[in-house]
Amino acid sequence: MYNKKGILLISISIIFLATMASLLYFGGTRGGHQSKEDIVLDYDQSIVNEVFRNLAHDENLNVVKAIASNLNTPASVLEELAESDNVDIRESVARNLATPIYLMEKLSKDDDPQVRRAVISNRITPQTIIIEATKDDDPNARSVVFVSDALPQSMIVEASNDEDPSVRASIAWDFNVSTTDILEKLFKDDDPNVRSGVARNPNTPVDILIELSKDENIAIKKCLVKNKNTPIDIVKNLLIELSKNEDYYVREFVAQDKNVPEEAALILCNVEKPLAFCNYIAENTNTSTDLLLKLFEKRNVKARELVFESSDIEENIKEELFIKLFEEGDEYDKELVVSNSGTSENVIVKIANDFFRDNKEKYKYMGQVYPGDHFLGYYRYILSDFAANPYTPTYILEELSDCKDDYIREGLTRNPNLQDDIIKKIADDESLRIRIFTASHLNAKEDILRKLSQDENEEVRRYVAKNPNTPIDVLEELSNDESGRIKLIIFQNENISEDIKSKLITKLLKDEDEYVRQDILELLNIPDLLEEFSTDPSVDVREYIASNPNAPTKALEVLAGDSNTLVRRAVASNPGASLDILRKLSQDEKSWIREDVCKNSNAPMEILLDMSEDEDRGVRECVADNL
Repeated sequence: MYNKKGILLISISIIFLATMASLLYFGGTRGGHQSKEDIVLDYDQSIVNEVFRNLAHDENLNVVKAIASNLNTPASVLEELAESDNVDIRESVARNLATPIYLMEKLSKDDDPQVRRAVISNRITPQTIIIEATKDDDPNARSVVFVSDALPQSMIVEASNDEDPSVRASIAWDFNVSTTDILEKLFKDDDPNVRSGVARNPNTPVDILIELSKDENIAIKKCLVKNKNTPIDIVKNLLIELSKNEDYYVREFVAQDKNVPEEAALILCNVEKPLAFCNYIAENTNTSTDLLLKLFEKRNVKARELVFESSDIEENIKEELFIKLFEEGDEYDKELVVSNSGTSENVIVKIANDFFRDNKEKYKYMGQVYPGDHFLGYYRYILSDFAANPYTPTYILEELSDCKDDYIREGLTRNPNLQDDIIKKIADDESLRIRIFTASHLNAKEDILRKLSQDENEEVRRYVAKNPNTPIDVLEELSNDESGRIKLIIFQNENISEDIKSKLITKLLKDEDEYVRQDILELLNIPDLLEEFSTDPSVDVREYIASNPNAPTKALEVLAGDSNTLVRRAVASNPGASLDILRKLSQDEKSWIREDVCKNSNAPMEILLDMSEDEDRGVRECVADNL
C-alpha cells in the first residue's frame, strides 16, 4: 500500500503531466528558459493546502513560524496555528496581514500579552478590536493601542489619565497627538519620561516648552534641544548648561548638536580629553571661521584638515598658519602641511627651501645606518611628501632622486609635475616598486615606456601596457608577451586593431592562468563559448559560467552534475536554469543546494511541493517562506 507521502507525490506528478500536456497543446513554451510566469501550474488547491498543513505541523519551530507568517497560508491552516500552545506561533499568526478578521478577534483575547500586542500592531486590525484593547490589563498592550491611528482622539484624552506611566509616556511621545489639552496636562506629569515626551513632541505649544526648560531633568533638557519649535535662545542656553555637565555622553550630545554656541564649544574643547568633542565641533557646518581657527591653534587635526580645505579663509591667513605649523609643529604637523593638497605653492616653496637649507647634509644619508639621529627616523615621510609635491622646487627634486632611501625616491613617482630627466633617471632604478610607479607615470615619454616594456619583471610591463602614453607599436609587441594578464590588458585597449584582438582571443582562451580565461569569457560573454568552457578544469571558471544568466541550457545541464558543490550552487541560483535542471538539483545531496533551488525565482510550485517533505529542516523552512 502507498503511504501518505507516496500518494501526495503521485497526485502532484499526475497534475503536473496533465498541465504540461495542456501547455504543449496550446503552443508550448518560449525559448530555452522557463519561469514561473511562463508556466502556470493549475494545482488542485486541496493538495497545496495539504502541503501547508503538513508544514504547519513540522517538528521545527522556524518552519511552523514561516507558515504562520506566509501571506499565502490558507485560512484553515492559520486557524489551526492560532490554537498552538506556542506563543511565538500565535504571535506570527497575529502579525500576518492575511489573517482573517475572525481570527484577529480571537487572538485579541489571547492569554499572552505578547500575542495581543501583535494583534494591535497589525495594520489590518479593525477599529472595533483596537477600541476594545484600550481596556487590556497589560500596560504595554495599552501603550501600543494609544499610538494607533485607528483610535479616536477622545479615547486618547481619556487614556492620558491612565494609571500606568508607560501608557501616558506613549501618548506624550506620539507625534500624532496634537490636542493641546492633553499636552498641557502631561507636561505636569510626575514621571520624567512623560515630560520628556512632551518636550520632544513637535505639537507642544512654545509656552509649555519654555516652562519645561526650567526642569532639572537632563533627558528633558536634551529633548528640548532636539525640538525644532524650542526658541533658539533657550536651545543655546541649554547647550551651554549641558556642556558643563560631567557626564561624557551629555557633553558628546552638546558637541554633536548643529546649534552648539561658541561658548559651549570652547568649554568642551578645554576639558581633560577634548579630542572627540573638538572633532564634532570642527565638522559642524555651522561652526564659524573664527572658532575653526581657534581649534586649529589647539592642534585639532580635524580642524586643521578643514582649514586646509576651506575657501572662506583668506589665503594669506592660511599661508601664515601653515608656515607657522610647519616651523613650530612636530614631524606629524610637518607631514600634514607638505602632503595636503590645500597647501599653496608659496608655502611649499618657502618651507622646502628653508627645510632643505637647514638639513642639506642629513637627507642624503637616508637609507644608510645613521644611529641615534631622530631626523633619519621620522623625516623620511616628510621628504617623500616633498618629493611627491608638485610645487617642490626642481633642484630639490633632483637632489632627492639621488637619495639612498627607496621610500623617498618612490615619492618622486607620485609627483604629477616630475621632469623628464628625473623620470629617465628613476626608470633605471634598482627598486622594483620605483620602476613600477615610473611605468605608470603619466609624464613618462615614449622612449622610457619602450625601455620599460622590456623589463624582466611582469608587473612593470603590465603597467606599461596600462599607460595611455604607450605607443601602439609597443602595445602590439606586448600582445605577444608570455603573460596572459598583459595580453588581457592589451585586448581591452580601444586603440588596438581588430586583427590583433582576434588573435588575442585565441591566445587568452588557451591561457594557463584560470583567471585570465575567466576574465576573457566574462568580457566576451558569448553563449557558445560559455558552453564550450563548461568543462574547464578550473572550478572558478566553471562557477562563473554556472552563475551567468547568459549561459545556455546545455552548459547549465553539464554544470548541474559538476562534482564541485560551489558550481552546483551557482546553477541552482541561476535565474536561467530550466525546470529540468531545477528538478534535478532539488534532489541534490547537499541541503544548501536544495535551499538555493527553493529560493530561485523560477522554481515552480511543482518543485516546491515536492521539497516540502525534505529531510532537512532548513529546506522545509525555505519552502515555507516561498510557497
